[in-house]
Amino acid sequence: MPHQDADLVNWSDFARTRGELGAAFLRILGYFREDGAKSISAIEDAFRARNAAALVTPAHTLKGESAQFGAYRLSAMAEEIEM
Repeated sequence: MPHQDADLVNWSDFARTRGELGAAFLRILGYFREDGAKSISAIEDAFRARNAAALVTPAHTLKGESAQFGAYRLSAMAEEIEM
């Protein structure tokens, strides 16, 4: 599916994750927010340095964390970077 056609967040999956995580949801979502910013910064730094190997770990982290919260568009972009 092209990125521009996808919603930013699949709210049904987001709600499912919220139900599964229960009381820990807000804490874990906060970790995603913090880790996501760090991953994006690390990806930007690796691009600037033209260091392909340094892209893999932050892209992989961002891919998994964003998918957990239904942000499949972001997850797909991170997967493209990871490869």
